[in-house]
Amino acid sequence: MVIPLTVAGWGVREGAAAVLWPLAGLPAEQGVALSVAYGALVLISSFPGLAVLLWSQSPVGVKNGNRIRKTPGQTTYRCPD
Repeated sequence: MVIPLTVAGWGVREGAAAVLWPLAGLPAEQGVALSVAYGALVLISSFPGLAVLLWSQSPVGVKNGNRIRKTPGQTTYRCPD
């Protein structure tokens, strides 16, 4: 197992950019700015997945590890997985 040192690579990615970009002959500030922009883009692009995850949470209860769904006028039944 690997123990995570950072959250989503923030900090390590920027540090690596600050070290590696000058080796390519580019300013370190540009590397860090590009790294932060990339991290922000990845974070923003994950929001649709969060919306789908939250939207798909239907009124389903969990009972003894089984998903149980109730509909109006029906008795409780186990959902097939």
